[in-house]
Amino acid sequence: MIDELPTERVVPHSVECCMCGGMIPADRNEEYTIIGNDIVCNDCLQDYCRTNYEQYAPDYIKSNGSEFAEDLWRNLTLSEKAQVAEILLQSESCCTDVAKEVMFDYCLKHLFDFSSYVKEKYGT
Repeated sequence: MIDELPTERVVPHSVECCMCGGMIPADRNEEYTIIGNDIVCNDCLQDYCRTNYEQYAPDYIKSNGSEFAEDLWRNLTLSEKAQVAEILLQSESCCTDVAKEVMFDYCLKHLFDFSSYVKEKYGT
């Protein structure tokens, strides 16, 4: 006969940060954030966001669209601006290498806000 599994969830005494490997008491949930399947301590949150920016940047950029657009436009050459204008006339979206670079720079420039956004939107 198979023993019944306990219905109570067993909470570990500590959790491990996926970035630094540090152990954090599980009951101190204000000291870490769970993002997807990753546990990230507060000290590593910005590094986590920097490392995983491609996953979270598009939503963050959308939530800060006009400010990002200013950064993007400012960093384009006149020729690239003409190309963007042409693409926009033909398509609803575009994402050039320059745009990706500016998106990364924008997230790093606003790393504290970006990290807070990721924590708030994806963390539990």
